[in-house]
Amino acid sequence: MEKNDKVSDNELTEIIERIARRLIRKEHKKQQYFKIVDASSPHGVYVYDKDKDLWLFCEEPLNNVFSNGFYVIYFDNTECSACRKYDNIWFPTVKKFKNAFPYTYTIILCGWFSNKCNSKNAAKLFDEHKIKASPTTLFIYIKNGNIVYEEKYEGVLDLKDLVYVLKTFKDRALKAEKGLPVIKPPIEASQVDGVLEALLSLLSLNTEEG
Repeated sequence: MEKNDKVSDNELTEIIERIARRLIRKEHKKQQYFKIVDASSPHGVYVYDKDKDLWLFCEEPLNNVFSNGFYVIYFDNTECSACRKYDNIWFPTVKKFKNAFPYTYTIILCGWFSNKCNSKNAAKLFDEHKIKASPTTLFIYIKNGNIVYEEKYEGVLDLKDLVYVLKTFKDRALKAEKGLPVIKPPIEASQVDGVLEALLSLLSLNTEEG
């Protein structure tokens, strides 16, 4: 009788431990969503859920976050005033064009680059992609686990610039995949008119001096 009671106690302990492990795993996998990612948000990696119109906070290994496909990544610092300006462009644009292009929108958030970052994943990405300015918008095309093509834009992209790159990046990436020559837009689209005006002014000045 005592032996049977002892066996039952062991079985009960095993059941309790099994339930505890399941609860721990379930809690660990609990998903956190944010309506917006700002200076008060936890440092880390966020992926936009187009259906929910929310940003999923990802604590998974990076290879589970970045698989094959096209990605638009916003490197954000909580202590960056320019980033707060870019937020006013980034979030409405992502929401408006979420289904227009085949991109996965991602935010990598640290305090101040990898120097002040509470997320190992976020800090690693800042370092791997040599992010030296904020905000920085990185467009990448991944295939077979490797980056086939990427474009990096440092500083605040205005609305016209961001939409322009969104519309044209995929074509350049696919050309690069085929080994065709690709030219990244040398300057932001919205600055073209200004540069032309400056060149015309210089030409006019040279003509007058001549």
